[in-house]
Amino acid sequence: MRIRPKMVYLYDELSSASRHDVLAAEALATGKEAVSEENKELARRFLEAQAKGDMKTLDDLMVPDFVNRSLLPGQKPSREDYKQSVTDMLAVFSNTSFTVEAQIAEGNQMVSRFTGTSVHRGRFLGADPTGQETSYSGITIHRVADGMIIEEWSESDNLEVVQPALEQERRERERIDQELRVAQRIQQAALPKEVPQLGGWQIDTSYRPAREVGVDFYQFPALLLYSPNLVEGVFSELRTNGVLGSP
Repeated sequence: MRIRPKMVYLYDELSSASRHDVLAAEALATGKEAVSEENKELARRFLEAQAKGDMKTLDDLMVPDFVNRSLLPGQKPSREDYKQSVTDMLAVFSNTSFTVEAQIAEGNQMVSRFTGTSVHRGRFLGADPTGQETSYSGITIHRVADGMIIEEWSESDNLEVVQPALEQERRERERIDQELRVAQRIQQAALPKEVPQLGGWQIDTSYRPAREVGVDFYQFPALLLYSPNLVEGVFSELRTNGVLGSP
C-alpha cells in the first residue's frame, strides 16, 4: 500500500468509506503517472526515430491522419509529407548525436527539449554546405492517443545550424571584394599617365574596371570597314585565378 506522506497521519482516523476514496485517488494518481511515463517514452522514441531516419518506427508511431503543425516554406502537413521532410532534412544534415534533455507531460500532450550535432552536407535556406559539424537544439509538443502520435508542433534554432555557412559565405565575399579593389589599383597604376599625341590622330580613352571574371580578348570592330578614317580598338585583360593566383 502506497500512501502519500501528507496523508499518513489522517489515514488511520478515516472511516472505511473515506479510506476507500483515498485509495481510489492514489490509484488514479499512480495510473496517471504511469500513462505519463508511457507517453514520454513514446515521444522519445518518435524523436530518436526522426534523428536516425528510421521510417519504419515513424510509420508505427503515427496515426494515419497525423498532422504536422509546424511547416517550413513549401512543406505540407500530412503524414507522408512529414516523412519526406524528415528524409530531406537528413540529406542536408546528417546527425552525429541526439539527446532528449527534458520532458514534461500534461494530459495527452508531451513537451520534449532536445539537443544534437550534425554535419552540414547540403544546401539549406540558401546556405551552401560547409561539411562542418554544428550543434542544434529544439522543442517539440506531441499530442498522443492510444499509444500513437496524433500531432506535432516544433520549434528549432535554424539560424544556429546555418550560421557557419553564412559566416563562410560572408568571408568569401569579403575576400573577393578585397581582391577586386587590389586589382583595380593595379590596373590603374599600369595605365599611361597621359594619352600620346600623334599627328593627324585624335585618341579618346575610356576605363572601367571589370566586376566579373571573363577571358582575355583583343578586337578591332567592323566599324573600321565602314569608316576608313576612324580606327577603334578594344583591348581587355581579365584574369580568372584571382589577384593572388595571377601570374
